[in-house]
This record gives sequence, C-alpha cells and structure tokens, in this order.
Amino acid sequence: MISIVVCSKQKILSEIFSENIRRTIGLEFEIISIDNSENKFSIFEAYNQGWKQTRFDYVCFVHEDVHFNSQNWGENVIRHLQNPETGICGLAGGPLVTHIPASWKNKYQSVNIIQADYRKNKSERLVRLPHDFNGVSKEVILLDGVFLCLRRNLNSIIQFDESFSGFHVYDLDICLQSFTSGFKNYVIFDLSLTHFSKGNRDKIYFKNLIMLYKKWETELPLSIDYLNTDKSLQIKEIETKQLFKLFYKLVNRQFSTIEIINEITYFSQQSRLNYFLKSRFVIRIFIYLTKIYSLPVHFFQKIRTENIVKF
Repeated sequence: MISIVVCSKQKILSEIFSENIRRTIGLEFEIISIDNSENKFSIFEAYNQGWKQTRFDYVCFVHEDVHFNSQNWGENVIRHLQNPETGICGLAGGPLVTHIPASWKNKYQSVNIIQADYRKNKSERLVRLPHDFNGVSKEVILLDGVFLCLRRNLNSIIQFDESFSGFHVYDLDICLQSFTSGFKNYVIFDLSLTHFSKGNRDKIYFKNLIMLYKKWETELPLSIDYLNTDKSLQIKEIETKQLFKLFYKLVNRQFSTIEIINEITYFSQQSRLNYFLKSRFVIRIFIYLTKIYSLPVHFFQKIRTENIVKF
C-alpha cells in the first residue's frame, strides 16, 4: 500500500491525475492532496503536512503534472523500498555534489523520464545510463523532485526543512539528509512516467540553491565512486566549470553586482579554487562584459581548466 502526497495548485485535485493513478498503480493507495491554491505553504511545509497524514508504509511525493505509463508501478516501488538500506527512489539524479551550487545534473547523471510540453505537443524520452549498466536501479545522491518515494517511518530521521521558503531545492535537501544519514538513494528504471513541465530555474531557485550549499558546506564534496582514480583532480575540474556556470546564471537572473561578487568569491574560497576570478575587480569586469555584450555561457566554458586551476 502506498500513500501519495501532492502539493496542489488546485482546490480540487485533477480527476485525470487521480484516475491515472487508480488505473496504473496496481495496489491499494491513498492520495493526500495539500490545497496550496492560495500559496499558503512552501512545498517543504506542504509535504511535511502530507507526510504526517499518511497511513501506509510507503510514501510517494509526486507532482500533479505527470502521467504514469507503467502498469502495477506501485509494486515496483515497494520492491525497491523494502531494502532497509534504501533511502529515497526517484527517476532522475546524479552521484556528485561539489562545493559549487549546482543541480543534480552532471556528466554522470542517471535519468529515466519522458519530458513533455503541452504547449508544443512534444514529448521526449530521456534515458541516460553509464555504459556498464544493465540493472533496474542506479545509486545516486541527489534526485529530481518530480517523483520521490520512501518509507513512511523515515520521517523520524529526515524531514523537509521548513527553514527554506518557496518551491525549490526541497528534493536536493531531503536527498542529502537521506544520504548523510547512511541511506542509499536510487534512480529506478522499471517505471515509466511522463512529466509535463520543464521547471522554472528563476532567481528564487538560485537563492535557495545557494542557501542549500551553505547549509551543507561542511559535508561537501560528496560522491559515489563513479569517478576515476584521480578523483580530486576531476572534482576540481568540475567545480571550475560549475563556478563559471554559476557566475553566468547569477548575472542572467539579475542578481546585483555585489551579490554576484560575494557569492562567487565565497564559493571559490570554499572549493579552494585559485585563479583569476578570485579578484573582486576582475569579477566586476566580467559582470560588466556579460551584461553589455550578452556573452553566451559557452564563452566561459571554453576557458580551459588547466590554465586557471592551480594546486
């Protein structure tokens, strides 16, 4: 039996969504819909409320803009969660968390989702796996929040952190709680789901992302051993690229000059990167050039790592 928790934008949950679950889940279930049509709650608060109301041993936190394509998918979810070492299961995630604020997406990501767009009437199946993979689950650290499943009794160990506001990074934070508590998180591949949204990584998203990385900075970096033997060098290279990408995103999300300088300086110090962007004056010049000439992100990515990283 599974409890499904939804933070809904509607007073009454879509009948199409409910009927799709009824037809596909394959076992007894309940849907707990938290009415957030008036934005009274952050998603952290809504999910904690829903978690407290659940009756069944297994809980799935699900977005309401999804469609389940697999039959009897509930049985598959329970099979994954019956392993006591398992923390959270989802459909997309990554095995690396560096010092630099970034999502779960990186070159080592695992993804099993159909991404669709109602407006353009398009859908794309996204499946990304390591070359040597032939199983039904892949261990990661971070998971995307479109679909998160765990055992109900984990709420005595982990909870959604209500010190955050809004609707971003709840998924990354709860996964870090799970992983650092000794559990293993997984992307699962025996379930098919279509998601009708591409998300909204706006300025608020990046504010929450920065707050998240500062919360967990003493634990970072974290990785599952997918990297080669020279792990420290690989992490440095990835962090360098992430720092330039973060700089570009902050500029384009209209962060103030002083905010950008402070955050880039802070995270370069956290990751112990030592290169020309450590200068506040140089950062200010880069901000000016990016705003005036609309430099694309690949301009920064072309700067070769070996020329700017010093050990």
